[in-house]
Amino acid sequence: MIAETPADDSPNPPVPELERRLAQQALIAEFGRFALKNNTLQAILDEACRIAADGLEVGFAKVLEPLPKENALLLRAGIGWRPGLVGHARIGADLESPAGYAFKTGEPVISNHLSEEKRFRTPKLMADHGVKRAVNVIIQGEGTPFGVLEADSRDPGAFNPHDIHFLQALANTLGVAIDKEAARSRIEELGHELAQREAHLRRAVELNPQIPWAANAEGQIVEFNERWLDLTGLTLQDAEGEGWLEAIHPDDRSASLSAWRHAIETGTSFDIEQRVRMANGDYRWMRSHAHPWQDARGGIAMWYGASEDIHERKLAEQAVAQSEERLSIAVDAAALGLFDHDLVTGTIEWDGRIRDIWGIGAEEPVSFATFADGIHPEDQAAMQAALDQALDPQGDGRSAAQYRVLRRSDKDTRWVAAYGRTTFAEGRPVRLVGIVQDVTTHVVAEERLRRALADKDLLFREIDHRIKNSLSMVGGLLRMQERAVSSREAKDALAEASTRVLSVARIHEQLYRSANMDTVEFGGYLQRLTEDIASSLGSGNAQITVEAMTMLLPIDQALPLGLVASELLTNALKHARRGDEPVPIQVHFGPGQDKGGYTLVVADHGRGLPEGFDMRSQAGLGMRLIVSLSSQLNATVEAINTAQGAQFTVSAEVETA
Repeated sequence: MIAETPADDSPNPPVPELERRLAQQALIAEFGRFALKNNTLQAILDEACRIAADGLEVGFAKVLEPLPKENALLLRAGIGWRPGLVGHARIGADLESPAGYAFKTGEPVISNHLSEEKRFRTPKLMADHGVKRAVNVIIQGEGTPFGVLEADSRDPGAFNPHDIHFLQALANTLGVAIDKEAARSRIEELGHELAQREAHLRRAVELNPQIPWAANAEGQIVEFNERWLDLTGLTLQDAEGEGWLEAIHPDDRSASLSAWRHAIETGTSFDIEQRVRMANGDYRWMRSHAHPWQDARGGIAMWYGASEDIHERKLAEQAVAQSEERLSIAVDAAALGLFDHDLVTGTIEWDGRIRDIWGIGAEEPVSFATFADGIHPEDQAAMQAALDQALDPQGDGRSAAQYRVLRRSDKDTRWVAAYGRTTFAEGRPVRLVGIVQDVTTHVVAEERLRRALADKDLLFREIDHRIKNSLSMVGGLLRMQERAVSSREAKDALAEASTRVLSVARIHEQLYRSANMDTVEFGGYLQRLTEDIASSLGSGNAQITVEAMTMLLPIDQALPLGLVASELLTNALKHARRGDEPVPIQVHFGPGQDKGGYTLVVADHGRGLPEGFDMRSQAGLGMRLIVSLSSQLNATVEAINTAQGAQFTVSAEVETA
């Protein structure tokens, strides 16, 4: 103890002083009962201040709590101090402060004359309240000191060692109460943490795809998680023992029971995939596994297991297996060879088909040199170009090439089609995989087909040439016959027949000269046909204007449309006159009103059509041909008089095969 005056150690204090000490003991007992009943730390601290002030008959008391970071003591609780100071006011915690000295040394401090104190400075808080004397003791239970308990007085007088004993006893009781409150708070915290952990564990169990269960040493199920029972619709009584087997698919039941009994007999882990019946009657794939837990003697005490829903994974695996099976069947059916080239290590894997194409053994190692040496010299450039394309990081990594392979075993030449896909990493090619197919049969067949088509095309051209020559000969004979007869009517009939024959001959000439045997470029054909008809009918000086666009027409449409044009032009040359002089004739071939169609117009500046003209009622062969051929073309024919003369318009769609 540190005090200003010698301690009063009289063994027999006066009677009033004895009563005062007994009263102090009663106050400590009262505080002890209060602390036992109260669970609020602040209330306990406040009550300690009140007891200290009452016991020492002073106007001020306080509990000071250390603030290590500030090297100060906080006025945590108190009595007698001005409002607003408790919880905020601070005093020094250094050795020059009475309270700081008591806290740091653990020794009680008595200052009976603060104004004359030489050992310590007087804290401003106490000077502002006119405190003249003070006594300080440390508050400490079993752990770290909590702070300082101090009593202060404005009255003159002196604190003595008996006051120290009272105040220290009160501080010790307060320390025990603080320890109790801290323990209670810690218990509450631990209880809260435990509740949180239990809730966390419960949520983890509920949300975990693993559904736990347990069995005894004999393998009898003794515990199932509620989720498993909810999923299967079984009760715990139903599932106990071997009752769980009722939820297993009949096809999986025997294997599941056999695997479980084997695990029990051997003490090894249990792991099986099985279908489990759900409460709605559906079956889902689940994986069940368990491990034994051994007691101190090494014997199996319990089995702890879990079941996991793997239905989606199982279906995906089955789908992948089916896909791989279909792929394998497709690869076999298409006779595809598979290769895998690790571009980092240079390792190449070939299956049996590629090895057979290159003519190398099943166990012989392969390299890029093996591959390149088998390529036909004339196809090396094409192969390298395809490979460069596949390995280009700027491309899509795909490649396709067709080249010849010279089999090493027998030097036979095989045509192959190769398709590859490159994988890139950090802008570099790292892997090339693909397929190779022997297409020798297809290439040979295609070459034969090309030759056959070429022969066929040549034959068709020769036929068209011969037909054209034959028709031209017939046309020439008709013109000779025309010149030989004297009847005007006969001459006209022979001239018209000759014109029709020439129209068909021109079609075959077009086919003979065309690169395509199925279509005719009708615009050019119409130009030449007009010239032929004008010459054939002796109208070489006729004023005929032709406007014809370039259009390819199928032969089945070009021939009847050519005959219609021939009849319309012949009719105009014969009848479109004013007196004996021929009049201008316009021939136009262009697009129709609808997309993909065409329009043929033949107009003249003649006398026009007679009133009430109807093509279908005309008796002449020419008009009947026009009507019939237009019907064959699904075309419409319109005959009208314009301000200049007669106009015939034929409109139709281009029909594709």
